[in-house]
Amino acid sequence: MAKIYAVRDNAIEAFGQPIFVEAQGQAVRSFIDEANNPESMLNKHPEDFDLYHIGEYNKQTGAIMGVTPERIARAIDHIKTTN
Repeated sequence: MAKIYAVRDNAIEAFGQPIFVEAQGQAVRSFIDEANNPESMLNKHPEDFDLYHIGEYNKQTGAIMGVTPERIARAIDHIKTTN
Protein backbone atom coordinates (compact mmCIF):
# COMPACT_ATOMS: atom_id res chain seq x y z
CA MET A 1 0.00 0.00 0.00
CA ALA A 2 1.26 3.44 -0.92
CA LYS A 3 0.24 6.45 1.08
CA ILE A 4 -1.35 9.53 -0.47
CA TYR A 5 -0.49 13.05 0.70
CA ALA A 6 -1.46 16.53 -0.44
CA VAL A 7 -0.49 20.06 0.50
CA ARG A 8 -3.33 22.31 1.56
CA ASP A 9 -3.12 25.99 0.72
CA ASN A 10 -5.07 27.59 3.54
CA ALA A 11 -5.19 30.97 1.76
CA ILE A 12 -7.33 29.53 -1.04
CA GLU A 13 -8.85 26.74 1.09
CA ALA A 14 -7.92 23.97 -1.35
CA PHE A 15 -5.66 20.95 -1.64
CA GLY A 16 -3.00 20.66 -4.34
CA GLN A 17 -2.08 17.69 -6.52
CA PRO A 18 -1.64 14.56 -4.38
CA ILE A 19 1.57 12.56 -4.22
CA PHE A 20 1.93 8.81 -3.74
CA VAL A 21 4.81 7.59 -1.55
CA GLU A 22 5.88 4.41 0.21
CA ALA A 23 6.31 5.99 3.64
CA GLN A 24 5.23 9.11 5.49
CA GLY A 25 8.87 10.10 5.95
CA GLN A 26 9.23 10.55 2.18
CA ALA A 27 6.30 12.95 2.05
CA VAL A 28 7.53 14.92 5.06
CA ARG A 29 11.07 15.15 3.68
CA SER A 30 9.83 16.46 0.32
CA PHE A 31 7.54 18.94 2.07
CA ILE A 32 10.39 20.25 4.26
CA ASP A 33 12.71 20.53 1.24
CA GLU A 34 10.10 22.54 -0.63
CA ALA A 35 9.40 24.72 2.42
CA ASN A 36 13.10 25.60 2.50
CA ASN A 37 13.42 26.28 -1.23
CA PRO A 38 13.62 30.11 -1.47
CA GLU A 39 11.86 29.99 -4.86
CA SER A 40 8.80 28.06 -3.65
CA MET A 41 5.43 29.38 -2.51
CA LEU A 42 5.78 27.28 0.64
CA ASN A 43 8.88 29.25 1.56
CA LYS A 44 7.41 32.63 0.64
CA HIS A 45 4.16 32.02 2.57
CA PRO A 46 4.85 29.21 5.05
CA GLU A 47 1.91 30.15 7.25
CA ASP A 48 -0.44 29.16 4.42
CA PHE A 49 0.69 25.56 3.75
CA ASP A 50 0.16 22.26 5.56
CA LEU A 51 0.86 18.66 4.54
CA TYR A 52 -2.02 16.19 4.93
CA HIS A 53 -2.34 12.41 4.71
CA ILE A 54 -5.44 11.91 2.56
CA GLY A 55 -5.54 8.22 1.66
CA GLU A 56 -4.05 4.87 0.74
CA TYR A 57 -3.41 3.31 -2.67
CA ASN A 58 -3.33 -0.45 -3.24
CA LYS A 59 -0.81 -0.96 -6.04
CA GLN A 60 -1.99 -4.51 -6.67
CA THR A 61 -5.70 -3.79 -7.10
CA GLY A 62 -5.63 -0.12 -8.10
CA ALA A 63 -8.08 0.71 -5.31
CA ILE A 64 -7.83 4.07 -3.59
CA MET A 65 -9.13 4.44 -0.04
CA GLY A 66 -9.77 7.95 1.14
CA VAL A 67 -9.38 8.81 4.79
CA THR A 68 -10.37 11.81 6.83
CA PRO A 69 -7.54 14.26 6.00
CA GLU A 70 -4.99 14.37 8.83
CA ARG A 71 -2.49 17.21 9.11
CA ILE A 72 1.04 15.82 9.28
CA ALA A 73 3.20 18.95 9.07
CA ARG A 74 3.02 22.73 8.82
CA ALA A 75 5.48 24.58 6.60
CA ILE A 76 5.92 27.35 9.15
CA ASP A 77 7.27 24.78 11.66
CA HIS A 78 10.01 23.60 9.28
CA ILE A 79 11.55 26.78 7.87
CA LYS A 80 15.26 26.77 8.60
CA THR A 81 16.72 30.11 9.54
CA THR A 82 20.32 31.12 8.95
CA ASN A 83 22.23 33.39 11.31
